[in-house]
This record gives sequence, structure tokens and C-alpha cells, in this order.
Amino acid sequence: DFLAAEKLMDKWGLRSRYRPFRKNVVTLMGTISSGKSSFLNFFYGFTVQRVSAHQQDTHWTVVEVVDELSFKDAVGSGYRFTKLSRDQVKQGDGDLLRNNLYVHLGPNETVQRFEQFAQFADAFRRNRLVAAVLINGAHLSSLWGATEKANRRRQNTVMIDSPGLSAEDTITTMESNLQIFQYFFRLSHLTLFFVPADGINMVSSQLQLLELSIIHAFYDAGMVEKCIRECARSGSRGEVVAEYGGLSSMVGAAVQAVRRQVFGDGEAEKTTEQLMLKGTHYFDTVRFVLSKVDRIFPRVWSDRQGGVERLNFQAQWFELGCVFGRSFSVLRPPVFEQCRSVSLLPILQTSSSPSSPPPKAVYVPDLNNLLSEISHIDLYDSYKRRLEGSILRMCDDIQRAMSNSWWDTTGATHWDRQEVERLRAASRLRSL
Repeated sequence: DFLAAEKLMDKWGLRSRYRPFRKNVVTLMGTISSGKSSFLNFFYGFTVQRVSAHQQDTHWTVVEVVDELSFKDAVGSGYRFTKLSRDQVKQGDGDLLRNNLYVHLGPNETVQRFEQFAQFADAFRRNRLVAAVLINGAHLSSLWGATEKANRRRQNTVMIDSPGLSAEDTITTMESNLQIFQYFFRLSHLTLFFVPADGINMVSSQLQLLELSIIHAFYDAGMVEKCIRECARSGSRGEVVAEYGGLSSMVGAAVQAVRRQVFGDGEAEKTTEQLMLKGTHYFDTVRFVLSKVDRIFPRVWSDRQGGVERLNFQAQWFELGCVFGRSFSVLRPPVFEQCRSVSLLPILQTSSSPSSPPPKAVYVPDLNNLLSEISHIDLYDSYKRRLEGSILRMCDDIQRAMSNSWWDTTGATHWDRQEVERLRAASRLRSL
């Protein structure tokens, strides 16, 4: 039925934007130097991304563990398997690990490999907005923390690391990044929003971007993208975002434009309440991660239980709640279950055995809870739900295209309408 819906999309000149990943997708979002790369390295057990206080990447990075045959195809004739020890992986010798443990794919190779990116192929290639890192599954046992559970989690998960959006980006690049993030948010089963504990006041514009993506996920995608383009065209195409008034101004203007387009200008309080309620389902897939808590140890209350130091981040959570209240236009602040605090200070330290954790300076259980949440995503059921959701969205697009077509007035769309209704009914029946 999914292929039948895609065939109808082609017939009506529509580009399918709804083909889901077969694996569970986790998108990492946050400001520059918010801990995204550290978490990515911790998750996979080696240095996938360099950690820096300054922006290292200006593109989206897709990270996936693949089997050795797929890895060999990606590397090409230069592939030579060399067994790696844990110490060699930890030392990060690029010449030894590159094209053996991992391979980097550029924009063209990434678009070619991931059919989900077809609709953004031109923007990806023109602005070099996407890259990929493929990890050789034959070396999973050589990575830090290589337990059976950890390796299964790594194999079943596709991580998408977002760039830290900057006011120095051009309007054109920002417009493309907004559209791409909204697409990834729709594809993702879980979105982790990283907030550095020592820089909470710096995330306001990123929160607005997240809010815009949640609205985009629920309402008509074309309408939201049109509002973004109209906001971007208010300045010249080569103008940097800082000249527009800042990242916050641009994203905030887009949020308000979408809100006016959906509900009109009247009844502001009522429409805000409607939007809050309708966005809840998508908002539930977001987790806010208070990262780098090791930097604020002297400023937080702590106690000792059984010789283990436990931290209380009440002041940081209060400050973060205030930022939520100021930044969100139509969404309620998250509930406590959506918030986590992590310290990634001891990543990749040498441990006595592959399964034992490295020594920890403090007890921060949310890191393990976060990994457990990723592990317990139901791979098959999640993919099946995404397929059914994609079929329903394609049916809506096809029906809208037929209603706007001249052929609809002649009755020539009768058979296509019947097929759309069949696909919709079958999908809903399978979802019961």
C-alpha cells in the first residue's frame, strides 16, 4: 500500500516526503557547544565527532551502524579489514580507523544512500548541508561499553546531529536549515534538546526553532514552509541572519506568521489554547537534557548517601523553566518527565573490562535513563506506525491535489479517489 500511494503521488506530480527510516531515529538539537557531540561519542563508544567550544560543523550529520558488506560498498576498493583493539579505538588514530571503523560520506554520497533525503537533494548539495558517518558493524566489540544491549541499541538507532545554528548564517542557508530540521523532527521517534547548565540563557532562539518544528509536524507542511520563505524574503537572499535582526527575530517572525495563517488574527487566547493542546502529541517526543552539569558542581546543593554524591539542580531547573516561559509562544513548558540532567565528564576513560562503566565523579542517573529510553523504542512497531502515518499523509496530499485539479470537475479522478479511500481505510484498519 505504501508503494501504491507513492505511485499515485508520482501520477499527480507530487514528491513523496514521507518515506521513513527502517531504524529508530534520534535527533540531537542544541546550541553550539551544548554537549551534542559528547553524547554522540558516548553513545557509539568512540570519537565520532570532535568536541569543541566553537562551532565545528555547519551541516547535519547522520550516523548509522551498518553491516560489513554495506560498509565495504561505501568505502570502495580501498577497504581492508584490520582488527582493532579497544586501546587503538580509544587513541583515535585517524589513519588506522578511517575506512576501517568508520567512513565519512559527503553531501552527494549521503543523498544517494538515504532515499529519505530525496526532496532536499538540491538544497543539500548546493549548500553542503548534510554529511554522514557510517560505522562498521564488524568492529562493535572493539568499542567502549560493547555489551550486547549497547550494541543492539547502536545497531537499531540512526542519530542525526544538528548544526549549531548561528546568526552568521545567510538567510538562504537558514531557510534551508529550518525546513530540514522540521523534516527530521517529523521523522524522529525522539528529539534530544541539549541545554548547557552553564549557558541556559543562550538557548532561547533554538527553543523557538523547536516550537516551529512542532507546529510544522502537526499542520500542513507546505503552509508552514511558505511562511518561512515569506519571512526569509523580507531580506536579501545573501543577507546574514544578524542583519535580519538575529536568529530569534527570524524564527519568532516565522512562528507568528504560521499562527496567523492557521487561526487568523482574532481570538488570540482561544487559538493559543487550541495550538497548545494540538501540539502535545509531538511535544511528548522531546527530551530536554541539562548537560555539562560537572561545570556547576560548586554552585549546586549536594549530599552524600552511602558515599555517593548526589546533586540537586533546583536553581538550574528554575532558570530553565523561566527560559521556556519567555521563549515559547504557543507551547506549554515541558513536564518534569521530559527533563534529564547528564554529566559526560568521564567519557571514553580506560576501564577494567569492556562492560564496566568508567569511574564517575558524581551520581547522575539520568544518563542511563536516557540510554534505556532509546533502547526501549519498539523498532518494528515504531517503523510500522511511521509507515501507516506516511500512507495517510500521502492520501491527504493526493486528495488535495485532485480537489485543486481541473480534472476533478470532469469526474476523471473517480478511480483515483476510490484508490485513495481504499488505501486510507486499509491503513486505519491495520492501525486498530
